[in-house]
Amino acid sequence: MTLGLDCLPFDASVRLIDLVCHEGSLRPLFRFALGVLSSQERALLQLHDMEQLMLKLRNLSAAMEDTPRFFKRHVAPQRPKLPQGFGQEGKQEPPATPSAGRVFT
Repeated sequence: MTLGLDCLPFDASVRLIDLVCHEGSLRPLFRFALGVLSSQERALLQLHDMEQLMLKLRNLSAAMEDTPRFFKRHVAPQRPKLPQGFGQEGKQEPPATPSAGRVFT
């Protein structure tokens, strides 16, 4: 229900909620998760047992020192580049408004 935001620093949580509201989807959460994992990939791959891995995963947010820099470096580059007009196929044009000079009876 909290999307795991209670485990993050406050400024990271606010920024993540802002992205979710701005984009209108949960994609920023996935980009953030991938960014956190990719930033710690080397350290995670060096662990040898499940207990060490679970402890490291619980404390991943501690590795995020500078939130704005983290978002710029790890979250923003993963934003997919979509072709122009992508997702506009089902949208309808608004109805035409009557011209100012016409009088309806």
